[in-house]
Amino acid sequence: MALLVLLILISLIFLNGCWNYREVDKLAIVAGVAVDKGTNGQYEVTVEILQTSGGRDPKITSKTVTTEGNTMFDAVRNVISLSGKRLYWSHAKVIILSKEIAREGVTKIIDWYNRDSETRADVFIVISGGDSAKEIFSGQGTTEEIKSFVLEEMIRN
Repeated sequence: MALLVLLILISLIFLNGCWNYREVDKLAIVAGVAVDKGTNGQYEVTVEILQTSGGRDPKITSKTVTTEGNTMFDAVRNVISLSGKRLYWSHAKVIILSKEIAREGVTKIIDWYNRDSETRADVFIVISGGDSAKEIFSGQGTTEEIKSFVLEEMIRN
């Protein structure tokens, strides 16, 4: 009987609740992504990443990181290298595609997005009317606006 209790107590050590715990400051929370055609036919990916500031009046702002890669996976991996943080896709609201990328077909981009286990199925996929998709992230507005969230609100309303 004592041996059984001892085995149960030892097994409880390995059954803790924080098996998938991640430090928030080690994550880059993605609000949206823009995909353009880069040089030499590569993908140019611009990711809008949320930034928080603590203190008395906490604020959420965003920054953009742009990289290129032969595939979507390569381009996103380059974003991770530049930001130094793991990308967290659960808050992504929009995928903005340039007209050129949309003409080539969206299958590869949707396939890449669906393969990540942290992505959400309710993301909006939109096609940019301008020359590039990333220009939406650098458009007019206050510096405190998160462009992906504003775009999502415009689509919903």
